[in-house]
This record gives sequence, structure tokens and C-alpha cells, in this order.
Amino acid sequence: MMIISGATQIAVDITSGEKDRKTIQTLLMSPVGRKEIAAAKILVVATASFANCIINLLSIAISFNFLPKSPDMSIVSAISPSACLIAMAVLIPFIIFSSSLLIVLGFAAKNQVEAGIFTMPVIMIGMMSGISVSSLDISSINIASAFIPFYGTAVSIKTVFASSGNLVFAAVSSAACLIYAGILAFAASRLFLCEAVAFSGISDIVMGQIKNKLASFKKRKK
Repeated sequence: MMIISGATQIAVDITSGEKDRKTIQTLLMSPVGRKEIAAAKILVVATASFANCIINLLSIAISFNFLPKSPDMSIVSAISPSACLIAMAVLIPFIIFSSSLLIVLGFAAKNQVEAGIFTMPVIMIGMMSGISVSSLDISSINIASAFIPFYGTAVSIKTVFASSGNLVFAAVSSAACLIYAGILAFAASRLFLCEAVAFSGISDIVMGQIKNKLASFKKRKK
């Protein structure tokens, strides 16, 4: 949730925010290729997300080390430097996937208000995934659930910090995130090549097509 929420504002600002500021025209007219622009924006969001990931994991590890040791706090023994490193490795594919998704949604919107509407479900899905996994028994997990975006990563993080962590599940989930990230990165590059989306957004294009179909239907009806 922290990774997604931290990346959303940056992704919205460098996509639909540039449409609001009218700077997207200057950027698209530069000698840099459209695919390179899309890739650079994904890397910017991913870098910020990764920094946020490191800060959060370190703060969790440090906080647990200062907690009083007791039998009720068995999770303290699971927060180790090696577990944090594995968690970072698991989260990197998810960071690339979520950054690509947010860039696609942000660029598909015509302004920042619409981008906020587009990206809100991503935050809600991340929140619901975390809540659903909190009470999950990791001994009963199905490997097929590793292919479910957000949920698979949430389960992977829980398995990493568990004493009997299932690293196979985490590896499958990470591979799935990389596949999804590749698809979304390709979609982002195609969106940046589309002039109509760059200046109007998906919603205006869809509404324009609906109006044209309604107008043609009325003409045929007459």
C-alpha cells in the first residue's frame, strides 16, 4: 500500500499533470523517441517506489528490534536482515509492474482529476489484498494464486517473513509481475505513440466514438 500510494502522485504528475500544464506538447516534440519517454517515466516512478520500499522495510526492521522481546511477539524473530533483502527482491518486480500500470492509467486520463479516478481502484485493490492476506494461513496457499496481481505479492511478502517461508511461491509471483510489467510497458509505449490519447485522453476518444455512432444511428433511423 505504501509503495502504491507513494508512486501514484508521481505517476499522475508526470503524465496527466503534464497535460494540465500543457508541457506534454513540448515533450512529445523533442528529438527523444516516444518509447524512450514512456520507459523513462516508468523508471522515474519505479525509482521513487523502490526508495520508498527501502525506507519502509528498514523502518519496520528497526522498530521491531526496539520492541520488548516476549513470547507474544514471535514475529520479531522473523524480521531479519536476510528477510528484508529477500522482501526487497520480491518487491522489485511488483514495483516495476505497479509503476507501469500507474503510468498507463495516468497517461490515459485527460487531466489529473480523471487520473485520480483511474488510479483510485489500484490503491483500493492494494489495500484489500493486504487486509485479505493478514489472516491467511500460509500453509494452505495455492501456487495458482501467485499469478493474481497484488494478492500474489502480498502473500509472497507474508511467506518471506514467516519462519517456514515458501520461496517458490515468491519466485512465481515475481515472474508473473515481470510478465505483466512487460505487457503494460508495451501498452504505455503504444499510448505515447497515439496523438489523440496524448492530447485528449481515452475518455474523450470513447465519448467521441459513442457520439458518432449515435449520430449515424439517428441518421439511419430517419
